[in-house]
Amino acid sequence: MCCRHQWGLLFSNDAQLSHLIAEILVILSGYVIVDGLSVVLGGVVKGVGKQALATPFVFFSYYAVGLPLAALFGFHLKWGVKGLCLGMLLGTAVHATCFFFLVWRLDWSLEAQKAAARVGISKRAGETMEHLISHDQDKEQGGFEEDERMVESTGRLVSEDLTEM
Repeated sequence: MCCRHQWGLLFSNDAQLSHLIAEILVILSGYVIVDGLSVVLGGVVKGVGKQALATPFVFFSYYAVGLPLAALFGFHLKWGVKGLCLGMLLGTAVHATCFFFLVWRLDWSLEAQKAAARVGISKRAGETMEHLISHDQDKEQGGFEEDERMVESTGRLVSEDLTEM
């Protein structure tokens, strides 16, 4: 952002264009942050197989919010390219917000069980992993010897489950 006034000069000697680019870069820097968040959250949504649930949010975000706001700001309010960029930034912000709430509302215990079932790990190994997680939270009270024994037993359970396949 500190060099935003120089970026336009790399492409044109026109001072007016350089000033416009500097203004748009402020909007686009916000867009990059929000878009990055929506991409990460989209990866989580895809990873748990909820693409069909997420698709309506994407259409809503861009076709009901982003594009109409871009047209309103860019053409009706005569903000030009700044309005187009701002409208799409807001559409992407709605996209990221919808995906955030979708990810937040997931039942992560259920998703972990589904993932374990997909890779063929039995309930026995899953219970051991839950014990490891709860044990990790109480680690300050115990020593590392018990942790090592638990990791070894979990490894044996997982390898036993995989060899049974």
